[in-house]
Amino acid sequence: PRSPNQIDVVGRHQEDRSVYGVYDMAGNAWEWIADLYHEEAFKPLAQIPFERRKNWLGPKTSSGTSLRVVKGGDENWSVFARRGIRMTDKNPQIGFRLVLNLSSK
Repeated sequence: PRSPNQIDVVGRHQEDRSVYGVYDMAGNAWEWIADLYHEEAFKPLAQIPFERRKNWLGPKTSSGTSLRVVKGGDENWSVFARRGIRMTDKNPQIGFRLVLNLSSK
Protein backbone atom coordinates (compact mmCIF):
# COMPACT_ATOMS: atom_id res chain seq x y z
CA PRO A 1 0.00 0.00 0.00
CA ARG A 2 1.12 3.50 -0.83
CA SER A 3 -0.28 6.96 -0.35
CA PRO A 4 0.06 9.99 -2.63
CA ASN A 5 3.25 11.97 -2.05
CA GLN A 6 4.94 8.95 -0.48
CA ILE A 7 8.46 8.82 -1.87
CA ASP A 8 9.98 5.33 -2.00
CA VAL A 9 13.27 3.95 -3.23
CA VAL A 10 13.05 2.94 -6.91
CA GLY A 11 12.06 -0.70 -7.29
CA ARG A 12 10.72 -1.10 -3.75
CA HIS A 13 7.34 -2.24 -5.05
CA GLN A 14 8.28 -5.15 -7.31
CA GLU A 15 4.67 -5.56 -8.45
CA ASP A 16 4.71 -2.01 -9.88
CA ARG A 17 6.70 -2.81 -13.02
CA SER A 18 5.64 -2.02 -16.57
CA VAL A 19 5.82 -4.47 -19.46
CA TYR A 20 9.02 -2.64 -20.44
CA GLY A 21 10.64 -3.31 -17.07
CA VAL A 22 10.24 0.26 -15.78
CA TYR A 23 9.44 0.59 -12.07
CA ASP A 24 7.36 3.08 -10.15
CA MET A 25 5.26 4.55 -12.93
CA ALA A 26 2.32 4.92 -10.52
CA GLY A 27 2.68 7.31 -7.63
CA ASN A 28 6.01 8.10 -6.06
CA ALA A 29 7.28 11.57 -7.06
CA TRP A 30 5.58 14.17 -9.19
CA GLU A 31 7.50 14.50 -12.44
CA TRP A 32 8.45 17.53 -14.49
CA ILE A 33 7.67 17.22 -18.16
CA ALA A 34 8.63 19.59 -20.98
CA ASP A 35 5.09 20.81 -21.78
CA LEU A 36 3.96 24.32 -20.96
CA TYR A 37 0.95 24.23 -18.64
CA HIS A 38 -2.35 25.58 -19.88
CA GLU A 39 -5.65 24.90 -18.16
CA GLU A 40 -7.33 24.14 -21.47
CA ALA A 41 -4.35 22.42 -23.10
CA PHE A 42 -6.36 19.60 -24.59
CA LYS A 43 -9.09 21.77 -26.15
CA PRO A 44 -7.06 22.50 -29.32
CA LEU A 45 -6.02 18.84 -29.48
CA ALA A 46 -9.66 17.91 -30.02
CA GLN A 47 -9.57 19.99 -33.23
CA ILE A 48 -6.67 17.98 -34.71
CA PRO A 49 -7.66 14.91 -36.74
CA PHE A 50 -6.98 11.73 -34.75
CA GLU A 51 -4.35 10.39 -37.17
CA ARG A 52 -2.26 13.58 -36.72
CA ARG A 53 -2.27 13.56 -32.90
CA LYS A 54 0.76 11.30 -32.49
CA ASN A 55 3.66 13.06 -30.73
CA TRP A 56 1.59 16.16 -30.01
CA LEU A 57 3.93 18.74 -28.46
CA GLY A 58 1.37 20.40 -26.20
CA PRO A 59 0.28 24.03 -25.98
CA LYS A 60 2.48 26.83 -27.28
CA THR A 61 1.67 29.16 -24.35
CA SER A 62 1.07 28.68 -20.63
CA SER A 63 -1.80 29.86 -18.39
CA GLY A 64 0.62 31.81 -16.24
CA THR A 65 4.15 33.05 -16.03
CA SER A 66 6.45 30.20 -17.09
CA LEU A 67 4.21 27.40 -15.84
CA ARG A 68 5.35 23.91 -16.77
CA VAL A 69 3.44 20.67 -16.35
CA VAL A 70 4.07 18.43 -13.37
CA LYS A 71 2.37 15.03 -13.52
CA GLY A 72 1.48 12.56 -10.79
CA GLY A 73 0.74 12.83 -7.09
CA ASP A 74 -3.03 12.49 -7.43
CA GLU A 75 -4.80 11.24 -4.31
CA ASN A 76 -7.00 9.02 -6.52
CA TRP A 77 -3.98 7.67 -8.45
CA SER A 78 -5.27 9.17 -11.69
CA VAL A 79 -2.78 8.72 -14.53
CA PHE A 80 -4.07 12.02 -15.96
CA ALA A 81 -3.19 14.13 -12.90
CA ARG A 82 -1.35 17.29 -13.94
CA ARG A 83 -0.78 20.75 -12.56
CA GLY A 84 1.11 23.88 -13.52
CA ILE A 85 4.10 24.93 -11.45
CA ARG A 86 6.74 27.59 -12.06
CA MET A 87 10.13 26.08 -12.86
CA THR A 88 11.67 28.25 -10.14
CA ASP A 89 9.47 26.73 -7.41
CA LYS A 90 11.19 24.22 -5.13
CA ASN A 91 9.28 21.19 -3.92
CA PRO A 92 10.78 17.96 -2.54
CA GLN A 93 7.90 16.00 -4.11
CA ILE A 94 8.96 16.91 -7.65
CA GLY A 95 11.51 14.87 -9.55
CA PHE A 96 12.19 13.87 -13.12
CA ARG A 97 12.59 10.64 -15.02
CA LEU A 98 15.51 10.01 -17.34
CA VAL A 99 14.90 8.07 -20.53
CA LEU A 100 17.55 6.18 -22.45
CA ASN A 101 16.68 4.93 -25.91
CA LEU A 102 18.31 1.53 -26.34
CA SER A 103 17.18 0.85 -29.88
CA SER A 104 19.95 0.17 -32.37
CA LYS A 105 18.79 1.89 -35.54
